[in-house]
Amino acid sequence: ACKASTGAAMYSKGSYYKTEHVVSFANAAFKAQSPSSFKGTKLGTAKTIEKAMALCMAKKKAGCNGFSWDGKQFTAYKYTSVVTPTIDSMVWKHYGKAVKSDGYIWAMKEG
Repeated sequence: ACKASTGAAMYSKGSYYKTEHVVSFANAAFKAQSPSSFKGTKLGTAKTIEKAMALCMAKKKAGCNGFSWDGKQFTAYKYTSVVTPTIDSMVWKHYGKAVKSDGYIWAMKEG
C-alpha cells in the first residue's frame, strides 16, 4: 500500500507556495507537484492513488509518464507539459526506479 497526502498549497496575495514529495509503487517512484496540472493525452481514470499508479504502470507501453488529481479523481496521462499554478490540482510525474536502502526509499534516475 502507498501512503501519501493529496498535497497542499499556501496562498498569499499575488503568489503561492509549491509543494513536492515522492511516493513509490512496486518498483516505480513518482514525484508530486502542487499546485500543477498536465497537458497531454488522458489514458484512464482511477479513484485511489494506488489504483492510479497501477494504471500508469499498466499503460507504460502507451506512454504513461504521470497522473493527476483534480479534487475528484486521478487521471493517468502521457503528458507533454506541466501547467503551474493550477489551484486545487496536483500531478505525479514518473520519476524513475524506486530503490529501498537502509530504511529509506530512493528514486533512481537513469543516466
